[in-house]
Amino acid sequence: MMELITGRSQDQIHEKLGAYLASADSVTASAGRVTTPYFDYIYEVTQPRKGPMEGAVAYLQKHSRPGETIFSDSDRLAFVFHTDLLAKSYPITTEKIDADWVSLRPHSFYEKFPTWWIRFFYDEVLTPFYDKIELDYPDLTNIDYNQPSPHHHEFHLDGESYPRMVVFRRKRDLPSDFPSQ
Repeated sequence: MMELITGRSQDQIHEKLGAYLASADSVTASAGRVTTPYFDYIYEVTQPRKGPMEGAVAYLQKHSRPGETIFSDSDRLAFVFHTDLLAKSYPITTEKIDADWVSLRPHSFYEKFPTWWIRFFYDEVLTPFYDKIELDYPDLTNIDYNQPSPHHHEFHLDGESYPRMVVFRRKRDLPSDFPSQ
């Protein structure tokens, strides 16, 4: 029928309009997607949660030992509640940390401090004493991503568009780890 109307075969039409039709199909499909907090809620309760805290807690539960300590710029209570780690409290501007683990949320950390201080902190305080462990979980800009309001809650975590969540583990066999004789 199309051949009679246009004077072109089905293959000729697809050859000329293929890229356009693929783009139009994509736009039409996304425009036709129904979004509502109810569907998002059902999605969330049927899928495992993979936010930054879930990832860091899962990693620490597997790799930390009871009685080890953690320093965190923003998630201290969650780590104490969900792991056997003890919280160490330091001002974030400290020049010496002796916790076994360190968790910094890059988004909140980078927003609060000037670049020169962050570089100093990484080069002088963290790197010589800690191994950086990048987790396969997103570090979300919204630190309260799991809040109950449907308008502010992050239902679908697109991990590829965020930096990775990071924890630091104290290096073993540092000179300060050995008692003086």
